[in-house]
Amino acid sequence: CASILALCREGMEILAPEPPGGWLPLLYLHGKHLLYPDNFPEVLKASQMPAARFYLEVLRIFLEDEPVSRGFSPILHFHKVEKNELATTDNPIEHRTFLEVCRKTWLFEFMRIGAEVTPFQTLGHIAGVHYTAMHVARQLSALGIEIDLPLISAAAIGHDIGKFGCKEKENSRVPYLHYYYTDLFFKMYQMPVIGHIAANHSTWDLELENLSVESLVLIYADFRVKSTRENGKEQIVFYSLADSFDIILNKLDNVDEAKRERYRRVYDKLADFEEYMRSLGVCTDLDRTAEKRLPQTDTALLYGEQIVQAYKWEAIAHNI
Repeated sequence: CASILALCREGMEILAPEPPGGWLPLLYLHGKHLLYPDNFPEVLKASQMPAARFYLEVLRIFLEDEPVSRGFSPILHFHKVEKNELATTDNPIEHRTFLEVCRKTWLFEFMRIGAEVTPFQTLGHIAGVHYTAMHVARQLSALGIEIDLPLISAAAIGHDIGKFGCKEKENSRVPYLHYYYTDLFFKMYQMPVIGHIAANHSTWDLELENLSVESLVLIYADFRVKSTRENGKEQIVFYSLADSFDIILNKLDNVDEAKRERYRRVYDKLADFEEYMRSLGVCTDLDRTAEKRLPQTDTALLYGEQIVQAYKWEAIAHNI
């Protein structure tokens, strides 16, 4: 973003002088205002709007080309929903609304600016969750599981958008309040279906018998993509399900035995879901796919623990 700004600066100077604190921090605050106008006042003056619009338009062109010209990155870019995948949704109007809102609020450009002017890698986490969710969702769809790919794509992109809605005095409670602000965002733009999946991604609410496959996939992906800090910088890491259990447990507040046990039950349910996906032929390794349905053992030939596992998978399949 700073490099593109350097290219645009001469043209922007014709339209408006550069603000004292620089364009990028100001545009980041402008983006927060567009997403949550009730929480953040407009910081751009009317005289600055043409210069800001000029820069954002140029930035958008470069960012749309970047996955091709510089290579796709799972922590920067989003694989778009293909035309043939649009047929999997029962709610095309909401999906079109979501894409329009993303353009109108400059969401992708705003998140890239935020990654450069703040110490947080919210974009990296969101992109990583989207990459992980779509990796398994597309395989499930190819294996004949009825899953709404546009819905899971939009919900994954929007699942942590509420982090940008938290006010400065709420910074210490972002992990708790961002669910509320995510829900508020989707209600504001009248996208209740996407909002329901996006806002309810808390692992503490994981009740396998009450969740759609889209919710399960999003919670599963969110569980596997976490951040660490190295030399003061936030780094996005993709973990296996087993490794992520210990990582998240170490980040939780006020962990007592009851909370640890509750968290263990959450992990066990996600492990059951992952095993169910693998039993169908889904490859949960992020660097490869497998879209061939595996042969199933006849029920009459099952014994012992296989029977217990078969009951779990039958329950998951029934709920889906």
